[in-house]
Amino acid sequence: MSMKKNILRFNHPRTLAAGLIEEIERTGIRTVSFDVFDTLIHRRAHPNAVVWAVARWLRDRLNSQGLPIVVDSLDARNRAYSQLIAQKAEQGLDLDVSLDELVLPWVRECVGRNFEGDILLAEQLAMIECEYEQASTFCNPDFLNLVRKLKDRGIRLIYTSDMYLGARYVDRILDSCGYKGVFDAAYVSGDFALLKRSGRLFDAVLEREGLKANCLIHVGDSFVSDGERPAERGIIAFVHEFKQMVRRNLRMEYDYQRMKVDPSWMGVVAAQYAEAALGEAGSPEEGYGRRVLGPVFASFVHRLAERCKEERIERVYFVAREGYLLRQLFEQIAPAIFGDHSKKPKTYYLGISRLTTFLASTKNFSLREITAAFNNTPHYSIKTLLAPLKLEESFLFSLAQRCGINDIDAALPPFFKEWSPFHRLLEDVQLNIEIRRRSSSVFELLQRYLEQQGFFKDSRVALVDVGWSGQIQDNLYKAIKERPDCPQIFGVYLGTTLTAHWRKTPSNWMEWTHADYSHMGWFGRSAFDFVQGLEAVVRSPHGTTIGYVDTGQFVEPTYKAETDSSRQKEAKDDPMIALFQKGMHEFSIHYAQAAKMFGFTATDTMPYARMMLNRMVRFPSSEEAGWFLKINNVSDLGSSDVFSLGQQHAVSVLRPKAMLRELRQSFWRYGVAAIGRGKVSQCLYSALISIYTIPKKQQSLCEGILFNAPAPASAARIGIGEAFDAQESLLDSIEASHKTCVEIGRKQARILSLHTATSPLRLKEALLIHLTYRLVRIGCLFSGRHIPYSDALSVKGFIMRASRGYEFIRRSVHYIRNCI
Repeated sequence: MSMKKNILRFNHPRTLAAGLIEEIERTGIRTVSFDVFDTLIHRRAHPNAVVWAVARWLRDRLNSQGLPIVVDSLDARNRAYSQLIAQKAEQGLDLDVSLDELVLPWVRECVGRNFEGDILLAEQLAMIECEYEQASTFCNPDFLNLVRKLKDRGIRLIYTSDMYLGARYVDRILDSCGYKGVFDAAYVSGDFALLKRSGRLFDAVLEREGLKANCLIHVGDSFVSDGERPAERGIIAFVHEFKQMVRRNLRMEYDYQRMKVDPSWMGVVAAQYAEAALGEAGSPEEGYGRRVLGPVFASFVHRLAERCKEERIERVYFVAREGYLLRQLFEQIAPAIFGDHSKKPKTYYLGISRLTTFLASTKNFSLREITAAFNNTPHYSIKTLLAPLKLEESFLFSLAQRCGINDIDAALPPFFKEWSPFHRLLEDVQLNIEIRRRSSSVFELLQRYLEQQGFFKDSRVALVDVGWSGQIQDNLYKAIKERPDCPQIFGVYLGTTLTAHWRKTPSNWMEWTHADYSHMGWFGRSAFDFVQGLEAVVRSPHGTTIGYVDTGQFVEPTYKAETDSSRQKEAKDDPMIALFQKGMHEFSIHYAQAAKMFGFTATDTMPYARMMLNRMVRFPSSEEAGWFLKINNVSDLGSSDVFSLGQQHAVSVLRPKAMLRELRQSFWRYGVAAIGRGKVSQCLYSALISIYTIPKKQQSLCEGILFNAPAPASAARIGIGEAFDAQESLLDSIEASHKTCVEIGRKQARILSLHTATSPLRLKEALLIHLTYRLVRIGCLFSGRHIPYSDALSVKGFIMRASRGYEFIRRSVHYIRNCI
């Protein structure tokens, strides 16, 4: 058989598998060899990026040990490798070495000499490289199924790889990818200093296996190393050209080159690293949570962990209900920032809410309480005003009669602040007695609950919520600020409004990560256009905190009953939300590993996170808009009003008045505009809506804000004792509910491949987003509005990344550069 006939090419692993089994049945061949990387397994990052990460680890370790670095750690590796392969060449071998041979010369080259502990450090370095490779690889399920079928048929299976790691480490990587116990022998170039691409490794395989060339089949992805070289020796070569993965590898190569010079590209690197593995299945909601929501909330939690480290905060309190997921993401991501679980702050799920902190901080009904109550509802009446107090209707009727108000449900007149009956209501003696009684009860129980959670143990604590105005934090601070042991509360939010700035003080600090209303970053400001959605996707599957109860041993929060009508309506959305959260969990796991390897900061990943935030809010697909528009939004400040976020059917552009009316009434205008629209229409609608929501130039963006600074940290309190933790049963219950919701959600959803559904932001999406941004800038210029700036990644990077996914373009660019 000629060499060309010995090479069989396939465009997909499944067609190769069918052809291979057919060939075995035809020829009776009993030994099959497989290439490893890009055949049996694939990487989450370019191989050079993994080496770069290992070199970074070595540099950090040497710095921590106080050892001088004479040669950059990556350059030192290249020098050591060059010296070792020169020695191999003198011995008549191919130019390759094993990792075990490389690490000690590498370490010594970096420092410039031998030193005490260099052997131990070299061993650790080898283990780190293996760990990073294991974490960065996943199997090709088609080949995994193939080798298992061949194993069942009694075929002898070996793997043959051009890889410096050596079989010792490749075995571990394959085991972690599901290939444990499959292969009978291993032939790795690093162990033999013989390469596939020279053909000499195949000679060694035939000799050691005692085979004739026509009794061996080799499978791989390289036409030269896995095709021509074995075929020259008479080995039957099966070469697969999986174009999807080839393009993916070329894009990862671009990511590696870009991240070395542009740290802000790390967000794309992290998203690529977190992409679902081949064969990984799930619901569209899971894919959305992993692809779109994951980058937003992972970077938020990442920045939170960094701020805790910078401010030496030892206790972090996550506000119920949104805090349950955020706390879990923190537990996943924080070790990558702190480096050691023992240094990571303690975390608590804090059962407080707008309602309970409002009651605890209320002494009478002043302008502050009126504003808070009316911000909770679009209908201004006596009943909605006093809803947070949970007063009986008989009391309300009696109160209204005393004040000269006929109907507690009737809308208050526009001039109600000057209305005499309204003034008599606020001054009513019985009402103020009832307010103080209820406030006192909640105040005492809340303080005891906070004491149990160690809230007063340290001089500074972090309080975490999604956003926006800091009302819960402000209420909490006002309730406890008279205590001598009241800590500085350090609030960290995804986004903050002007009200948050008005409320904050050095002792009651609030700051933002993604968006702030006084800053004109266009991508980040999208958060304010859909606050309900951002809160909904992280809420836990239980009712809001409505009070506290003394069990005799400790104080426990009480939550809105599952039988409550508003909670029942809200619970219908829990399965879908649980799927979103499952996707976010998966993203954060890989994000944490990528952060550990590549050492990127939240500042590095924030531009990409803002792009995905903008993608979520302003550019949803029709399906995504349908998910969110059906979510029930429940008021949690005493009333049980339930609002839908908007209607789920398209309004024709031929009915402009109806369209405008629906847009005004919806909580999410972009979602309404996305239903049944094409991309061009969506771009135009998004631009118009965005321009409309940007303030005029005459309006100050930071009116009334004093940009003060947080107070300096004081020494931690001593001798107060450890906090009493009564959270475990609650957290276990929430986790069980979440798992149940995931199961229900998966039964209701369709299942698809998550690999393609979780890829980083695509070029067509980036182009649409940036085109809209340019239209908004032009519109703001002509309409006299503040002109937004870009706080995200440039579209140029996405164009270059997409073009690198095609080999002929990559080669053309390389050729042109060489010519120039």
